[in-house]
Amino acid sequence: TTLVFAVDEEIATEAVSIYEYNYVHVYHAENDSLSHDNNFYLYGGKKPVFKIQYYSYLPNNYFSSALMVLRNQLGDYWDIEIDEVKYEEVPETEGYDMYIFEHVMPSTIPTDGIVLLANPDKLPSSTGIQLGKTYSSSGGELPLEAGDAHPIMNNINPENITVTMFKEVANSDDYIPLMYCQSYPVLMVKDDPEAKVVVMTFSHNFSNLAVKPEFPMLMYNIVDYFAPQTIDGFVFDVNETVELNSRSEELNVVGPGVDTVAQEFPYSIKLTNTGVYTATQELLSGDSLIENFYVKLPASESDINLEIDTLTNPYFYQETDKSDIDLLFYFALALVALLFFEWWLKSREQI
Repeated sequence: TTLVFAVDEEIATEAVSIYEYNYVHVYHAENDSLSHDNNFYLYGGKKPVFKIQYYSYLPNNYFSSALMVLRNQLGDYWDIEIDEVKYEEVPETEGYDMYIFEHVMPSTIPTDGIVLLANPDKLPSSTGIQLGKTYSSSGGELPLEAGDAHPIMNNINPENITVTMFKEVANSDDYIPLMYCQSYPVLMVKDDPEAKVVVMTFSHNFSNLAVKPEFPMLMYNIVDYFAPQTIDGFVFDVNETVELNSRSEELNVVGPGVDTVAQEFPYSIKLTNTGVYTATQELLSGDSLIENFYVKLPASESDINLEIDTLTNPYFYQETDKSDIDLLFYFALALVALLFFEWWLKSREQI
């Protein structure tokens, strides 16, 4: 039976349109000999919300455009909300999944989400690093160089990016340098359980990064690294092996026959039973992100007309034991010999 979710045109004026849902439960009310295919749960209708705040005393369209691209790229999984705070307003330092501060920095760095500090005018002591003097190029654009290998730099070629001005920064062991300019780190990342911080020490106004495909890719990589999609799908077949990711240090997975805590990611798990599985993680904000997915029997298991194999010879043939045949031959040979001997004796009596 094919089940179609649609609005009947005849009752369209009276029907209530559904734009999102927590889950859909379809079930067969009557019991049969196989109960594993009597239920089906459909998840993914209501997406997790990912809130981004952008604050700058000199806002530019580059960041706005990159955030729009990010919303389109991740829109299949995240419900991305973007708040652009005006300079005269006070930015929030809690309640968001990602904070972008450009040119001007808050006195306190948020600790409940990803923090991107772009061209900072100062750095709060909580960041653990200090700004130095500003370097300007008098001889043209300066190409950037690659730093340490890191997922945030996936598909990004630093040699395509140039700057004409950047700030010196005293690096800390807590930060991983991702790009350099003349041996000075200009892009760094800190990834601790309590802090997710990216520092970029140059402005878009003095760089070609904003007009390069590396910029939206950089924004995508930052979110994908710190806030990866937990699971790629919401419905799986029995005996499939899936990979799970987490924004936190631990991910608790509970389902039929499964109750485990994953601490290394990506985490692979083989789904051996049908039913509803729940993945729970605690975010930096202290809130819990709870996501469900369903494991079902493969569709082929419910196809009663499916031909798996053909019996080429349905007749049962029992092979006769050859040892019995050999024994009978010797018995027959002995009987013939006795018969011949008896005939010879009688022929002697007649003589």
